[in-house]
Amino acid sequence: MLLNIGIGIAALLCAWSVFLYLAGYGTATIGMLPARAVVRVNGNLTTAKTLRLRPGTYTLLVTSPLTDPYQSTFHVSVLAATRINPSLQRRSPDAIASSVVGGIGPTEPVALQHAQWFDGDTWVVGFTLPANAPLALHYDTTQGKWSVAYSTAAGYPSDKTKLPAEISNYITQLETTYVPG
Repeated sequence: MLLNIGIGIAALLCAWSVFLYLAGYGTATIGMLPARAVVRVNGNLTTAKTLRLRPGTYTLLVTSPLTDPYQSTFHVSVLAATRINPSLQRRSPDAIASSVVGGIGPTEPVALQHAQWFDGDTWVVGFTLPANAPLALHYDTTQGKWSVAYSTAAGYPSDKTKLPAEISNYITQLETTYVPG
């Protein structure tokens, strides 16, 4: 009798172990990501928004040219669904300007004053200090990178007529208000 009970318990434990091995996953769904976002879970690149993972704690890292990097941890339980909604913040105009045009001298980054965003955060326009020059930066969604679309500094495009009207108007306002002379 005890032998039968022991065999029954062993069979149940074996079945439970096989069940957990085959179906012992949980899911994590990542919501609201910007275009061209790079998502890593525990350092591994993923393109899926819904992940089937073993139970445990994971690290999520989201990077995008349009937002500040986001990092958090999340936990997955057996047969449970977890939803992760990254709290992404718009990337700093100063960081974008510094990454595109470099810095002022060896250590000072570009400061973009009176920055204004346009067209779904794919344009940022402001006034650089201490150069006293307007700067328009555009994010090209096909190439996936920021570039200088307008600047009065040497070596950059300086024709406002090739810019969208609202951006050209804002640059004119900056030049009228903040550029001496």
